[in-house]
Amino acid sequence: MPRSRNSDHLHRHRLLRELWLFVPSIYSTLLPTQQWEVHRLYEPSEFFEDDDELLAFVKASIAKEPSLPNRVGKHWEFTTRW
Repeated sequence: MPRSRNSDHLHRHRLLRELWLFVPSIYSTLLPTQQWEVHRLYEPSEFFEDDDELLAFVKASIAKEPSLPNRVGKHWEFTTRW
């Protein structure tokens, strides 16, 4: 899977945040460990003041777990198939 651009991360966080706030049951399509991985990369339960703050968080998450974007990308593909 190719590396995600910053715009991809921003889009995914916004969508995941909306789902978290308005359709949280959508997360039940993922296993609990997969849900935690999504949260570790994008923190949909959190409000970020600006895009730079979110991108810094994503960058720090990737630095801690370099394979996290790949795993979350697979979850993303799974949940957006339907």
